[in-house]
Amino acid sequence: MDGVDITWMGQQVRATSYPTEAYLARLTSANLTLLQVKVTHFTPDFPGMGPEPQLFCYARRPEPASDGA
Repeated sequence: MDGVDITWMGQQVRATSYPTEAYLARLTSANLTLLQVKVTHFTPDFPGMGPEPQLFCYARRPEPASDGA
């Protein structure tokens, strides 16, 4: 979903999201090393709201190349 206007917890917002695998592919294609990936579900304390997936990623940039000095 990309740039969809929705009502979230009573407010109009523009929502975007990536499927987990597509997001992880974007991180690795940016030359990041994934150190930890976790998917959890959060249910807002608001009438009518159901569980929503939350993706947490820890990634690292590559070390800069040494000049041999």
